[in-house]
Parts: sequence; structure tokens; C-alpha cells
Amino acid sequence: MRNQFHPYLIYFSLFLLLWDVGFKHTASVHSYILVAYFGIIIASFFFEIADFLKLPKKDKWKPFLRGILPFLTLISVGYLLSQGFGFTNAMNNSSALFITNVILLLSIEIGLFSDRLYSKKDIKPSIVLAGSFIFLIVVGTVLLKLPKATTQGITWVDAAFTATSAVSVTGLAINDTGKSFTFFGHVVILLLIQLGGLSMLVFTSFFSYFFKGKASYRENTYLSDFLGSDQFTDLLGLARKVVVFTLAMETLGAIIIYFSLPVLPSGNSFQERLFFSFFHAVSSFCNAGFSLLGNNLYDPLLRFNYVIHLVIGFLLVFGGLGYAIHFNIADYIRFKYYRLKFAFSKADFFTEYHNVRLSLNSKMVLYTTIILIFIGWIFFLVAEWNRPTLQEHTSIFGKLVVSFFGSVSPRTAGFNTVDMAGLSTPVVFLTIMLMWVGASPASTGGGIKTSTFAVAVLNIWHSLTGRQKMHFAQREIEQSSVNRAFAIISLSLIIIGFAIIVLSILEPTMTFLSLAFEVFSAYSTVGLSLGVTAAFSDAGKLVLIIVMFVGRVGIFSLLSGLLAHREPPVYDYPEDSILIN
Repeated sequence: MRNQFHPYLIYFSLFLLLWDVGFKHTASVHSYILVAYFGIIIASFFFEIADFLKLPKKDKWKPFLRGILPFLTLISVGYLLSQGFGFTNAMNNSSALFITNVILLLSIEIGLFSDRLYSKKDIKPSIVLAGSFIFLIVVGTVLLKLPKATTQGITWVDAAFTATSAVSVTGLAINDTGKSFTFFGHVVILLLIQLGGLSMLVFTSFFSYFFKGKASYRENTYLSDFLGSDQFTDLLGLARKVVVFTLAMETLGAIIIYFSLPVLPSGNSFQERLFFSFFHAVSSFCNAGFSLLGNNLYDPLLRFNYVIHLVIGFLLVFGGLGYAIHFNIADYIRFKYYRLKFAFSKADFFTEYHNVRLSLNSKMVLYTTIILIFIGWIFFLVAEWNRPTLQEHTSIFGKLVVSFFGSVSPRTAGFNTVDMAGLSTPVVFLTIMLMWVGASPASTGGGIKTSTFAVAVLNIWHSLTGRQKMHFAQREIEQSSVNRAFAIISLSLIIIGFAIIVLSILEPTMTFLSLAFEVFSAYSTVGLSLGVTAAFSDAGKLVLIIVMFVGRVGIFSLLSGLLAHREPPVYDYPEDSILIN
């Protein structure tokens, strides 16, 4: 049981953190802030000791883990004082630890709040997911509106637009991200991208893995729904694997980007190059498309850096596949490895990997992804071969890389290595089509998803050939999946069409193609633009904010969460036919 003063400590910690990082202070005011941090650390440490003494012996490790960082901070401050550094110097040298402590304290409280939320009945996973995104958008908007987040200030609408674009991992930008925001603003955007790409549900469950050790029935339901997992046990462990895998991929990408970077215009220090690399790696794997360069990857600094293009391109593909696909492929590769290893020995086969195969979902997603990338790659290469888009790339390798990126990026990424306004009309329409399809289920990307598109295509083929049941990879696809795919496609076209109509009224000076491109990009959380986003009125920006949010949460999931589910009747009506022609 938490101490009764904990809520007040949390409110004060949040206020102090916002005041510290969001506003400029004199040295004397900052010293008072550090003292307040120190008081919070001491109070939280003693609160954890009180919880430690109250809990049963088997549960005493939980507050012990929570109290490790405050304890280490107090030890570090005591060491600095013992070395004669003085109280002021000790506070200044420990400021980073103080902020880390407060952030960890707030993260733990968010996790505890999510536990209380999970215990509520009649709250559907889709509503919890939508609520977590709304929470992040509100928090992000407030943080980006703080004076220290921008160089010249920002309106509430622009702050909300940027926060929504980051949380929904869209990437549409109405401000120059590199120049309009300070380092603090860049950190806020980066965190919003990371939390939006993985979802608050996964991160709170990640903390629960360390501080709680197990998940409730309802928490397993929420995690299973969001992660698209069939398993219903050890989902906290699965959430841990998702976070670790994501961070590992982003770190690997950041390392390669770091060593491939030229001299940055903002500076060439280790810290600046490292942050630039991690920002773009996170933005890539989460399929966000935010860049610290004014012209995105088309900026002269990286326009011909094909290594970085390929690294970001593959991060986009991996992030858009979905975690269930990655883990299924990893298990399948291990199965093949151990089968080959034990085939030449007398030992028994490693039974843990018996019957491991690529799931139907993995096969469908992989086949569809490869086919769409290949078609887009060839189409882009042929259509733009004799146009300025590819003519500025003199080598065949460069043309191939740019064409490959032009096929990958519309799959909910948002990065561009070419001038989007200079693309031919056929390529623009192909880009719209690829944006609409998007990435794969339970991934960091958006769109109607590859599996939905594949099921729709298979349904068309089976209808034309007169087959009553749908088959793929020697498996029969459930009719419920077909119905869901049809509903998702229909709802997406309704939302997109309605948004285009509204924007054509609000933005009468813009062309229909520009408006359609922006809406498809927003709904599919892509972030590509023909260069008209900044010209939208506040009303038009609000429309795109709603479209981005609906596209990230999923209109089908959102509506099914809002509408009450009815039990199927125990009787059947007589069948009849409707003319479909």
C-alpha cells in the first residue's frame, strides 16, 4: 500500500520538473530547484523504506527495487560532500541524477495508475489504447508549448499538431523541426515518437515486469490485443522483449548512421552527432519520418549519402513488419539451426523447437511486403528514370537506392530523399496507394495494413473464380477475418473521403491532389507531403490532427470499443440473396 502523501509528492515533482526544464531561470532560482529535487529524493527514499517495512517478506523486493536509484543519488551527494566540494557544487553535479530520479518516480506512478485502470471492469482494450494516445498528445502539446522547447515560440494548434504527428508516428510537420525547436524540444519529440511507436501500454508493462513481476488477467488481455499475440501467458515478458528488441534495433541503426555522417551544420561534437544519429534511428524504426534537417533526407547534407538511405530504409521495413513477425521468424530460424545441428549427431533433437513454423500471418505479411516493395521499386525507377528526380543521381547504384527508398518510405515512413513536389503524377498516385496500404499489423506503422490488403485481394480472386472458401498457404482463412478486412477498408475510405471534402471547403485554394495526398498521408500515419502542410489554416490543421489520431488508433478498433457488442442470437433467419453486380 502506497503512503498517503505520495500523491502530493507526485504533483509537486511534476510541477517542479516542468518548471525546471520548460522555463529559463537565474542561477539562484536554479539552486532552489536543486534543493527541492533533493528534498523529493529524500522523501521518496523514506516512503519506500516505509513500504518496505509494511509489506510481507516475499514482496519486500518490489519497493527495494524502486528505492535503488534514490539511494544511489543520496550516496553520490554524500560522496561529493565528503570530498569537500560543498553543498552547492554537490547539488549542481547531481542535477542529472535528480531529474532521472524524478522521471523514474513519475514513470512508476504511471505504471501503478495503469494497474488501477486495468482493474476497472467494462473498459475495452481499444478505449485504453486510445486514451493512452490522447494522454501523450496532451502532455506533448503542453511540453512543446513551454518557452524552452522552441526558438521563437509556437501556437497551441501548431504544438498540438506536432505532438499528434509525433505520437501517431506520422511525421507531418508544419515547422522546421531542426530550427524551430530547441534541444529540449527535440528530446520531447523523440520521446513522443518512441512512446507513440511502442504505446504507453507496452512501456507501463515494461516497468511492471521489474516492479510487479506478473500481469493480471485484464492486463494480459490489453497487451495481447495491442501486440497482436496469440499467447496469453508471460505477456509481461513479451513486452520486455518488444522494448529490448526495439532499443537494440535503434541502437544498431544509430551506430551505423553515426559513422556514415558527414560534418553536421549544427556542429560536429560527439554529443551532437550521437543525438542526430539516435533521433533518426528512432524516427526510422518507429516509422515516424521526423528529421532534424530542413529538407528531410533530401537535404544536400544527406541527399547522396546512400549508406544512410539504406540503413533508414531497412529500419523502416523492420519497424513496419510487426513484433509478432520478428519473433516468429527468429523462432523459425532457431528451429532450422538446431535441426541442422542435431542432424549430424546422435543426440536427440532439441524438443523445444519441434513444430516451429512460419505462421499464416507471417507468410502473408512477408509475401505482401516483398511484392509491394518490388512493384513500387520498379515502377518508381521506370517512371522517374528520365526525370530530374533520378537524373541528379549519376550512378546506377544511386538510382536503385533512391527508387528503393521511394518504394519503402510511403509504407508509413515519411522520410523523403527526393523533391516530393517534383514527382510525376503516376508516381504520386502510386505513393498514395502505397500509403493507404501501409505497414503490417501490431507494428509501428499505420495504413489499412498489409494483411488487410492481402485478404481483400484474395477475396476478389476467390470471388472471380467461384470459390466459396478462401485459402492461403494451405490454410483456410476465417470468414471473420474477411469481414474485418472489408470493414477496415470501407471505414478508411469513408474517413478519408469525408476529410478530403471538409478540407476542400476549408482550403479552397489548394488542389484536390494536394489535399488528397495530405489526407492519405495523415490517415496512414506516413508523413509525406507535397509541401503544403505549413500552408493549412488552423481549422485545416485540426482536421489533420483528428485524421492522424484516428489513423493511429484504428477506426475499426475505436468504433468497436465505443459500440456495445451484442451476443449473437440463438436463432437464424432464412437466407436470401441480394443482387450484387
